[in-house]
Amino acid sequence: MKKLLSLLSIFSLSCINIMTLISCGNIANNKPHLPPAKPKEPIIKDIFYYEKLKQEITAKIKEYDEVIKEIENSKNDYENETDYQIELKQTKAEQFIKISKINNCEYQILLCQKENEFTDEQKQQTIKLLEKQINNLNSALNLLSEIKNSDFNQKDLETINKKNKNTKIILDEIKNN
Repeated sequence: MKKLLSLLSIFSLSCINIMTLISCGNIANNKPHLPPAKPKEPIIKDIFYYEKLKQEITAKIKEYDEVIKEIENSKNDYENETDYQIELKQTKAEQFIKISKINNCEYQILLCQKENEFTDEQKQQTIKLLEKQINNLNSALNLLSEIKNSDFNQKDLETINKKNKNTKIILDEIKNN
């Protein structure tokens, strides 16, 4: 009786597998015949692109200003001073990162405007922009390093450090040329 039940269960399980295999339209697991996808059009990164991006980031920075004011106004709502400081520093760090992105947009606009070489005026503007970007990234890193339990993980901090180093390299290249 046990053998009969085990054979019956094996048979029923194998029938279920066969039925699902047969009911599948793609038994041989071949790729379906789909028409080829159209390639994505590349984003043209010109002056207009960076101007639009700059406007979007500026709007976000204004939102951060409002959030910082709300945090400062609701200081008494936090359970302790530490939570308040963490929230405030983290928001300010995010704002500094956004400001550095604006500096990068302005730098990219200058790159789009240059012909073969930077003019002396463009070179001075570029140096100022890159120095601002470095200062903003450093400010963000300093604020985030003060926070123990931040929403930023180590990978985010490494990304900020990498951007900072790359900006310093570009700045040195421009100063030396």
